[in-house]
Amino acid sequence: MSSKRLTNIELARFGALPRGEKRDKAIKDFLKGTPRWNYQPVRTHLVDVLNVSTPLMPMPDTRWEIIEEKILRKCYNYQNSEVREQQRNYNAGKGEELYRLRHKLNWSFHEYNIRTGLAVPNNNSFSYWHNALGQDEDGAFLPFIDFRSNSGLNSDESRKIVFSIQHLLVIGQEADLDGTRPAIVRIEGNLQKGLKPVYYFGDSKNLYSLEDIETMALEVHDDFERIKRDTPDEVKKTGTDN
Repeated sequence: MSSKRLTNIELARFGALPRGEKRDKAIKDFLKGTPRWNYQPVRTHLVDVLNVSTPLMPMPDTRWEIIEEKILRKCYNYQNSEVREQQRNYNAGKGEELYRLRHKLNWSFHEYNIRTGLAVPNNNSFSYWHNALGQDEDGAFLPFIDFRSNSGLNSDESRKIVFSIQHLLVIGQEADLDGTRPAIVRIEGNLQKGLKPVYYFGDSKNLYSLEDIETMALEVHDDFERIKRDTPDEVKKTGTDN
C-alpha cells in the first residue's frame, strides 16, 4: 500500500474531476509518483516574502537577497547535484517572483490568525490560507499561495473549490472580514521558459455550498483510500508535487 497522504491541493485537484475513471487515474498517478524535492523552504519563509506585519509591530521590508539566503539555507543537501540545484533554483526563483509581484502591485499583508480548517476523516484538516490577510487598492483579500507549476490549482474548477472553502470557513464566519475576497496566487512556468506569477480573485457568488464541499471532500477521501490500498509503495521520480 502506498504511504502517500492526501494533501490540501490534491483534495481540490481530485475534487475538480468527475467521480469515476478520470478521478481514479489522477489519484493513481499521484500515488505512484515520488517527488524529488518540494517547496517547503520557500513556504517556511512566506512571512518574509510577503512582509507580513503584526498589529503591534509593522515589519520593515527585507531585501530579497537576505530572504533568498534564508530560503537556500532551508534547502536539503541532496546527494544528487541535479536534484539539489533544482530545489534551490525553483524555491528561490518562485519566491522572488512572489516578492516582486507584491512590490509591483503594492500589496501589503498583516497577520490574521485562522484556526479552522476543512475536516476530513482520519483527523485530517485542510486549510487554504496562511494566517495573513492581503490588502490592495480594491480592499482586503485572503490569499492561498500555490507554488506548483503542473500539479497545482491549474483548473477553474479546482480554484472554485478553494474559493468556496475560503469563503465558507473563514470569510463568511468573521464579521470583520465582510467584503474580503478569496484569492489564489500561483507561480507558474519553469526555469527554462520562465516563471510567471498569476493571481485570481473569487467572490461570494457562484460558489459551492458547505454541503457540496463536505460531500466532495468525503468522496475524494473515500476514493483516495480505496485506490491507495491497492497501490504498492513504488519509487518513481517525478519532479515535485509538494
